Amino acid sequence: VWGQPVLVSGWCSAYGRAHRLNDGRLMICYSDTWNAKARFSSDNGATWSAQKVVVKTYKSDGLTYKMDNPEFAQLSANNPYHPGRIIYAVNERVKDADNNNAYPFHISVCTSDDNGATWSSLGKIYSSNNVSGCYEPFVLELPDGTVQVYFADETPYASYQNISVIESKDGGDTWGTKRIVCYTYAKRDGMPTATIYDGNIYV
Repeated sequence: VWGQPVLVSGWCSAYGRAHRLNDGRLMICYSDTWNAKARFSSDNGATWSAQKVVVKTYKSDGLTYKMDNPEFAQLSANNPYHPGRIIYAVNERVKDADNNNAYPFHISVCTSDDNGATWSSLGKIYSSNNVSGCYEPFVLELPDGTVQVYFADETPYASYQNISVIESKDGGDTWGTKRIVCYTYAKRDGMPTATIYDGNIYV
């Protein structure tokens, strides 16, 4: 039996995701008027805090960088690098003055080490050199503390996508180079999610 839905944000919101934090609260993220935002609930979703802007859209060199496809994960309390750190990932979609797609697109992250009270500045971990872009990051922590960000990448293609992954071996401070996880010719292998079960990663 499901209860009545609770309106968390208004008409321009999209791509909502929710996870339970280590302290028991729920956190949601979503894109609202091209800003990446978050809210928190201490009563299992009955009520929610005021929305917090985690990453704002910004302009640079005549381009507008809009935040889309937000997703996050909180590292475990026994992570060897940054226990309890929240890693918040976004897809930066770049628009030119005519509101057309420009490039490069970016997969970027910011972090919080105080349960979402404050956030670091945004850092790019991958840039697509193709106008098609890269999209839909998903954050996964491995048992050894490695952090992975999966995403859909159209960089090598005209209209297809593969699933790629980038890893951090220090809790999100630095990131390695992209590896392709899977690619199905003539298909769009997009919007990845990943989980660990019985020692295996399932994507």
